[in-house]
Amino acid sequence: MNSKGRPLHAVTSPGLWMQRSDLSTLLDAEIGFWPFCLPGKVDAFIGWGRRPSGVRAVKLGIAHKKPVLTFEDGFLKSYAPGKDDPAHSFIIDRSGIYFNAAEDNDLKRLIDDETPDAEALGRAAAAIRFIRENRLSKYNNSPLRGLADAGMPFGKPFVLLVDQVAGDASIAGALADDKRFGEMLEHAKAHYPRAQIAVRTHPAAGANSLLVGAARRLGIDIVIPGRMNPWPLLEEADAVYTVSSQLGFEALMAGRKVHAFGATYYSHRGLTEDHCTVPQPRGASSLEQVFHAAYIGYSRYLDLHDR
Repeated sequence: MNSKGRPLHAVTSPGLWMQRSDLSTLLDAEIGFWPFCLPGKVDAFIGWGRRPSGVRAVKLGIAHKKPVLTFEDGFLKSYAPGKDDPAHSFIIDRSGIYFNAAEDNDLKRLIDDETPDAEALGRAAAAIRFIRENRLSKYNNSPLRGLADAGMPFGKPFVLLVDQVAGDASIAGALADDKRFGEMLEHAKAHYPRAQIAVRTHPAAGANSLLVGAARRLGIDIVIPGRMNPWPLLEEADAVYTVSSQLGFEALMAGRKVHAFGATYYSHRGLTEDHCTVPQPRGASSLEQVFHAAYIGYSRYLDLHDR
């Protein structure tokens, strides 16, 4: 605790230090930069996901017997990806991180232990409708385009496969690996033989797209829509395939059948077709329950206009 009566939280990377104003607002705390803080004055360490700063924060927390707060982008993060676009929401986890299915985390506890009442479930349902009607996603800088304008074959049914960045921590955290993307392709080809396979590429994947590489290796024809808001694709697809992408949950909000090839926070709860196992059985939950836990209970939001 510092002299102002607020706790002192130490960040573990220059990137987090640059966001200290937002962190201070979200936590109602003073923010220091480790190692330029006295260990005895620090009330908690802050890291980002399972990047080096997150690993460093966990090690420091253990060494100094202090709590660890793991930050990540919120599920409705901002207009555009990247450090130059301010974040509207964050995740703050005090026991793990939501994309690591092998460890405990606050989101899992919220889904398992919290029972939203009728009013809370109604609020969740209204928020889902609002997100869908307003075409909101984690990032919102892609143009709203029709399927034909995005290069999709006119009038042909399709299934949507969601790409991710090779080696991303969210893939390993979902108890999966890069090979799962090829397995998704093979499953989609076998189970939807008359459908076109559309691949939603990840903007950070570039030439290392896992699904594009797997399609080339397996000789499976795919179509890659142009850059566009994901909602027209999600709403028109016969099914959506994902390893651990947040687009899988948005597809559930769009009422689509979702094939989950990794263990995500929304999988194994009776909402998805699951193609992997989880360490411990999970109870069934409604879409509104999971949404309430993830978007309302677990996420924190900033009013960037009130500054």
